[in-house]
Amino acid sequence: MEKGIGINGLSTIFGEPENISDYYYEMDEIWGKKWIYPGAYFIISPNGDLDFFNIDGPRFKLSVKGAILEVGKPIDALATAFPNYKDAVINGRTVNFSLKVSSGEFTDEFLSIMFDPISKKVLWMRNGMP
Repeated sequence: MEKGIGINGLSTIFGEPENISDYYYEMDEIWGKKWIYPGAYFIISPNGDLDFFNIDGPRFKLSVKGAILEVGKPIDALATAFPNYKDAVINGRTVNFSLKVSSGEFTDEFLSIMFDPISKKVLWMRNGMP
């Protein structure tokens, strides 16, 4: 994920979080912050950039190439941006995407979307690294 959205961006978009706690990066042995909102949390790196998000509530929407996804809404909304997304479904319930930076190069980060295999409704969305 390209850096740049951080504390100021989160406050502007979502308002003040319900809670802010310390977050320990075990691999790097440094401390960041975990901003907790009802239905989502965001990890902010020590330099103030958004490093990770986890959305598991209906208050937040995620736009993926123009497809608007929400927890509790059908995963089929993804088809507007990716008509063949069903070919990429893993274990009948997860879709993963590799992320690119603005230069077009792939990063080692991904976006993961899990949905209920019966109702086809989104359960959670998060970014991360393998």
